[in-house]
Amino acid sequence: MALLSNPSLNIGWVKAHIGVHGNETEDSLAKQATIKGEIHYLSARKSHLKNLLHRVSINEWQQEWATGDTGRTIYNIIEKVTTNPVSWTRESILFVKGHGPFPSYLRRFNLHHNDHRACGEVGTPFHYTTTCYPTASYHFTKTSENLTTIW
Repeated sequence: MALLSNPSLNIGWVKAHIGVHGNETEDSLAKQATIKGEIHYLSARKSHLKNLLHRVSINEWQQEWATGDTGRTIYNIIEKVTTNPVSWTRESILFVKGHGPFPSYLRRFNLHHNDHRACGEVGTPFHYTTTCYPTASYHFTKTSENLTTIW
């Protein structure tokens, strides 16, 4: 009933027999229950409770994803969280996250002297695929606000 009435209840795993007070208390209560033979029935099936906990955790994760500060470049592409794996290639993931051999990424780890290209713009994946002159043959097309194609 505590799980159903309190969705903010956190459930976690604690290594057994390391002196954690709550864990030791739970262990002794579980042993007493098996000795005394007290049986407690839940009004819902285990699968129902698992599904309920899954839904609550997905909703909480979605709220954190939608309002959080991290992963904003990915959020613009994947706005909905899911536990299903995505079928992206490693290269696609690196590109979207801005990782890889780009000056903007290498500069973060002091592996490049600056994060700008010779043209003066920051060397991000987006720059290389939309405005960088040497990579013009690989450019994506950008759409303006009135949805006309710009080259």
